[in-house]
Amino acid sequence: MLITDLCTLRLGQRVTVAPTAKYANEWPGEYLIVGMALEYRDRPNEINITIATPDDIAKRHGSTDGWGPSDLIPVTAGQ
Repeated sequence: MLITDLCTLRLGQRVTVAPTAKYANEWPGEYLIVGMALEYRDRPNEINITIATPDDIAKRHGSTDGWGPSDLIPVTAGQ
């Protein structure tokens, strides 16, 4: 099984946090997907997505994981 079979999001993709996601009001703005892991041990077939802001990346700050595909919305060009 590949991550691409379970999730249409991709590394490097710009996303926003879905309004239905837990703590969504604390995560305004755009983020980049900087990591994805298939959780096959504890949570079979779940994807753990890591996000960071462009500023976090430029300044070598941390990122935040624990997001699932349904927590994130792709940003389309021109948005």
